[in-house]
Amino acid sequence: MNSDRPVEVNAVRELADMANRNAERPDPPSGPRAALVDECRGLIHDRLNDVIAQAMSRITEDLTSEALRAKRYDHKLALLEAVMLVRENRLEIEERFRDSFAAVYLRRLAPNDSDQPATADSNSDELSLVSEDQVADLLQLERLIARARSVVDPQEALGVRARLGALTDREWLEESRHPVSPEAIYEALRVALKDVSARAEIQSALLDAFEPYVSRNLNGIYQSINQLLKSNHILPQIKQAIVPEGAANRGTAESAQRTSQSRGAGASNARADDSGVDPSWTAESIDRLQSVLAMALSGQPAGLTRMARILANPAMLETERLPVQPVWAPLVDSLTALQQIGAGQTQGVSFPVLTKQVRDQGTPIDLVTVEIVGMVFDYIHGDRRLPDSIKQQLMRLQVVAVKAALLDRGFFARRQHPLRKLIDRISEVGADPDINFASGSPMLTGVEQLLTEVIGTFKTDLQIFEDAIEKVESIEREALALSAGSLAGTANVAARMEAEQLALITARAEIEQRLTSNVPMFVREFLLDAWSRVMARTRAEQGDGIDAYAWGFALQSAEYLIWSVLPKRRDEIPRLASTLPRLIRDLNNGLDLIEFEPQLRTEFFDALMKEHTREIDSAKQRATRGEPDPIQVSISISHDGSVRYVSKEHPKSAVLPENDEIDVLLGDLKRGNRIEVADEGDARVFKLAWVSPARTLFILSRHPDDSMTLQGSELATMLGRGLARVVSDESALDLAITSLTV
Repeated sequence: MNSDRPVEVNAVRELADMANRNAERPDPPSGPRAALVDECRGLIHDRLNDVIAQAMSRITEDLTSEALRAKRYDHKLALLEAVMLVRENRLEIEERFRDSFAAVYLRRLAPNDSDQPATADSNSDELSLVSEDQVADLLQLERLIARARSVVDPQEALGVRARLGALTDREWLEESRHPVSPEAIYEALRVALKDVSARAEIQSALLDAFEPYVSRNLNGIYQSINQLLKSNHILPQIKQAIVPEGAANRGTAESAQRTSQSRGAGASNARADDSGVDPSWTAESIDRLQSVLAMALSGQPAGLTRMARILANPAMLETERLPVQPVWAPLVDSLTALQQIGAGQTQGVSFPVLTKQVRDQGTPIDLVTVEIVGMVFDYIHGDRRLPDSIKQQLMRLQVVAVKAALLDRGFFARRQHPLRKLIDRISEVGADPDINFASGSPMLTGVEQLLTEVIGTFKTDLQIFEDAIEKVESIEREALALSAGSLAGTANVAARMEAEQLALITARAEIEQRLTSNVPMFVREFLLDAWSRVMARTRAEQGDGIDAYAWGFALQSAEYLIWSVLPKRRDEIPRLASTLPRLIRDLNNGLDLIEFEPQLRTEFFDALMKEHTREIDSAKQRATRGEPDPIQVSISISHDGSVRYVSKEHPKSAVLPENDEIDVLLGDLKRGNRIEVADEGDARVFKLAWVSPARTLFILSRHPDDSMTLQGSELATMLGRGLARVVSDESALDLAITSLTV
């Protein structure tokens, strides 16, 4: 590096003064804030106690169902014992949870360091053996906690951590240590269950049974806490940063969070943000940046994080205010030469070669820029959403990205930078499960050829990246067209299934309106099951409508059948005799549509004949004894032999049963969402390729021909139990840059 060239810097403010970071924690809140602490605690306790009580009323059924499916005898026995334990000790479990969670909550909220986790060094000289049961217990807890975290809205979770910290005059509450974290809840549950059962298998079964109820209610609890605290002016507005999957592997595992307003309620000493650009350009602020730059150049993670925060700040776009000279032209030329060397290579130029080139010809801030670009691409390489073949292609762009970041110092801060848009577009297409990215596939070949062209020709004009984006979209359209045919066929089948399901619900609603208490049970069951399916099958072969004639004819047959088994006047017996042949024929024709089982058909018509014989005898006996004839109110036969139905009330509207829980879980799903599905310890990513008009059927697709058609209730159950999750559609590059700045 040329040591005689000036160090190019930008003014920033340090995160906080060292003295402030080491200051003692304040005393517990008093006065109005103490009352707010109590109100918040009461809210949390009430909501969690309601969740546990709700779970207790349902998990016996859940556990019983699971026990019936269990294959291992010992597992089945543990589940059944868990059912008995809940039935016999429900109130005790609820009471013990209330007490244990209250203790956990107070301990974690206490303004001292006694609840902080021990560091790795604190027990470095004391190693102890851990039993297999303890390991299994810890693994189960990690799994349950991970499921809870997977459904929690990160914005709500971050708000709780920040606001509870502000309420108790603390800077921040760690993700796993705040008093309403999944860790805290499961800690309290473990204590409560351990008090009522000594068997680890039963405790484990109960923890698993509680998980869906805890997970699906956490968001609501967090929202209530945030709303209460915001309404009391505790951090009304918060700016968040997002940590992607795997971000803990590089630097801190905690996401940073800064307030855009004062902390409220008397908290006046907010920490300064590293990313804030000081417009005064004082010598002091420049000295601070030089210190941060020196930390970064020495390889200290904190220094690189702070420099990344500076470069990713949108204020960096105001380049006319920066005391930074343009990148040195010989360095640009050298990078262009490296590009052209790497254009024809599958792996691109190695990062050490690139770093050496910048070290020899660049400035300190140039070298730090290279390091940050490398870290960004490391994050992209670790993104589990992308196939390896696409990652390999993106890695070829590192030299291009370094040069683009040096030419435009706002590269990290400007999401609309053309190269960032190109990388994002390739990543988005690469994460599509419907597209084939295997070696030699049209999509991968197209991307590879396109990037070879970009790498070989890019000098300084960013328009080349805009043109490349259009080509990526053209390649994508061609790739998706290959799978559109098979998806269309599956979607048509699913649409017909849904339409028939809706028709079935409508048919049953119409028939139920016509049934009375004196209709024999076997006729009632036949109509609501077999004949409702016949009516649903009368859907028109084209479109989603109902064939009105066929539907009306089938409904009329149901009315004739109901009339035939109702009590008769003696003068109606001849009409019954003349009606039966046609009725039997029509019923048989309808049952042929659904391929009704011959044995069941024979049993039904035998029973129907006996019922008609019995009713004819009853009518004759009433006439002999002089008893009055029964009065037909709802269904009767006219003189011309036609059946007539008079409705006593308006028909019920035929809609699918409502289920608020399913609606919540499926409400935000839309076509194009990527959904990861657990499969015997493995996980596969599908695309939500089709949603039925009534949102009762969902098709998940994956190249080449792997697809799943799921009922809404099935998909909701998978999401609720953590067997499926919606994969973040956040830009891979945005996630990488954001993660480096926290």
